[in-house]
Amino acid sequence: TSILKYFCKRVIANSSNEFRVNKIFNELKSQGYKVSKDTLYEFQDNIESIYLSLFLPKYSNSVIKREFSQKKSYSIDTGFANALDYKFYNDKPRQFENLIYLELLKKGKELTYYKDNYECDFLTLDRGEPVEAVQVSFDISDEATRKREMRGLVEACKFLGLKRGKIITSSEESEVVDQGIKMSIVPVYKYLLQ
Repeated sequence: TSILKYFCKRVIANSSNEFRVNKIFNELKSQGYKVSKDTLYEFQDNIESIYLSLFLPKYSNSVIKREFSQKKSYSIDTGFANALDYKFYNDKPRQFENLIYLELLKKGKELTYYKDNYECDFLTLDRGEPVEAVQVSFDISDEATRKREMRGLVEACKFLGLKRGKIITSSEESEVVDQGIKMSIVPVYKYLLQ
């Protein structure tokens, strides 16, 4: 049970980030615990089955590659995640991304994320085909953050043949065109009311 508790805490601590079973396996091994990777993958499946956290696959045209891809972890309950992990509690951008993930799920969206040179937080799919790229950033007033978020969105849109994308922020609203990609910057309150 101590290994399972540790594993659950690590999943919650990784909310809104990439999750690596191999990393946890190595951590446990270095602490002298004996557990197989298969057991940890079983724990991961069980955590998803009981809705503690959900795992978002990286986008690929191949269903097999998507299923075996690096996944991102999202807590199904941000209040619970805040109670278990003080770093998550103090990290508004991660909480914000987790909130948008849960909202996309409520809207019935099939989701993946995109990552190559840059990352795009969410791709919504229709019958396995990408139809929308969504980037999430609590605050893009910092120029470096703004450029990073836009680069990720533009790269994903160009790779997938999409002409437009969306950036959800805490309060900013505007439209930007970069490299032929139209980006709608939407404040979260408007997005949630759609």
